[in-house]
Amino acid sequence: MSKRERSSPSPQPEPKQRTTESNITGAYLWANKYGDPPGTIWSRETIAEASKLQASAHMWNDMRRLRPLANALPVIKDKFTAEEIPHLQQMTKDIEEEIERLNRLLGDFSEGGIYRVRDIFGEWHTFPFPEVRPRHKLIVRVLGVVAFSQNFDDNNDIKTDNPKQKCLYDLEPMPLSKHDLWRQCDTYETPPWEFWMHEWETGNFHLKRYVWRRNIQKPIGIDFVHEWRHIRELSADQRKDAKHWASHWKMLADRLRSYIKEHRERLKNVDKVICFALGPLHYGFSKCFVQHMAANTVREVLEELKKTKRTQKNIGVVAQDPAYCKHCAHVLQETLSIETTTDFEAFLEVGQNTFVITFAPSAPVCGIIADLTLEVGGPAAMLCDEIEDDYLRPEWDDTRWIDAEPTKNLVAYKRRCSIKEFGDTKDVMGMSYHEFMARYPIVPAELPHDTPNETEIWEEVKKVYSLSFKSNFHDIFLYVRKKSVAPTGSS
Repeated sequence: MSKRERSSPSPQPEPKQRTTESNITGAYLWANKYGDPPGTIWSRETIAEASKLQASAHMWNDMRRLRPLANALPVIKDKFTAEEIPHLQQMTKDIEEEIERLNRLLGDFSEGGIYRVRDIFGEWHTFPFPEVRPRHKLIVRVLGVVAFSQNFDDNNDIKTDNPKQKCLYDLEPMPLSKHDLWRQCDTYETPPWEFWMHEWETGNFHLKRYVWRRNIQKPIGIDFVHEWRHIRELSADQRKDAKHWASHWKMLADRLRSYIKEHRERLKNVDKVICFALGPLHYGFSKCFVQHMAANTVREVLEELKKTKRTQKNIGVVAQDPAYCKHCAHVLQETLSIETTTDFEAFLEVGQNTFVITFAPSAPVCGIIADLTLEVGGPAAMLCDEIEDDYLRPEWDDTRWIDAEPTKNLVAYKRRCSIKEFGDTKDVMGMSYHEFMARYPIVPAELPHDTPNETEIWEEVKKVYSLSFKSNFHDIFLYVRKKSVAPTGSS
């Protein structure tokens, strides 16, 4: 039986107990005493330091990726023709020079070296460089308020002598993703980006009579070949399905445009759109690209309201995600005029005239932004996961994303906003994503064989799980700030 037991496919969700002790009150008392400004956990200085560490981690990851290539090229030179050898030699030289350049920039930030992190009291600590196994990379992991609160005892004092547990961010090795290994944003042929943009804008399920589809007859490991197919090759059911989901995308685009126009007066001063954790692109799964298209739609509507020319991008869109590769950055710039960054600088660009977009991040993005923009009342708007109201609740529900962890300042921001529900999970599945996670806690393959009405339940679970992958925005809400400036001090 799965650790999340169930006797039927639809039990009511119940709160999950935290697996570790925490003291939320202690965390906020610390924030009131030491925060800068008072009442905040995250500061601009902390984000800048974390961003610098993330930049070093990216350079180290690049250097580690290049080393095997530099060593391999001389070994395989006998496979090249005499005309190709000079090109191979130049390539090897360029790679070696890049490795040397990265080495100089990184200094002691390497195997056997050190790195530095400042704790919540402003004291710097020097840590040994972590051991990174093969097929792993380095990232900077940041804490949410629940994790941060675990460092406080019943007297609201820091209960640990471990300096790492006093830091809001730290280096952490993690396995390479499939995107790191296979660059899933590159199709090596005509890509689907234009096709997906056409679907989003028009609701038409084909582009010049062709569609981009998975070929289930041609698996590549656990992935599949995706290819262009003429609509006459589709069955009647496949056409109907494709038409339905194209119409669904158009409905979402129209809904987003309507919501922005509804709040035109409050959004008239927006000067930039900043996105967090929209994910790297994948030629076989449209979700991440759809979310980036939504960001571009926000920009286009805001520019339309300002009566600017469509070809003139007066409102910039910046997307931050450490998982982007160079090809992701190229695609987003060329197709949607979206700039990208893999470090944390985008947090420092958020101000009172910023439209923030983030969906299910693994970091407490909204809580960080609420702290950084406290003195100006928060950003102009946030399109993000639902913000809970009870930031002092004693239990934690693990069916929600970490970004749904409410903080004192985030809840205060929510109360200054008008709110519209935007997510499409209810449209797709007939329930919220939170309800889905609580009601269907196991994947179909894990369904116990001794379950009553096993076949019927199994088919229901399979159907719902299949639909869950069609949802692009889960439990997403639009929060538009009513007031431009917050009260001074803690909110």
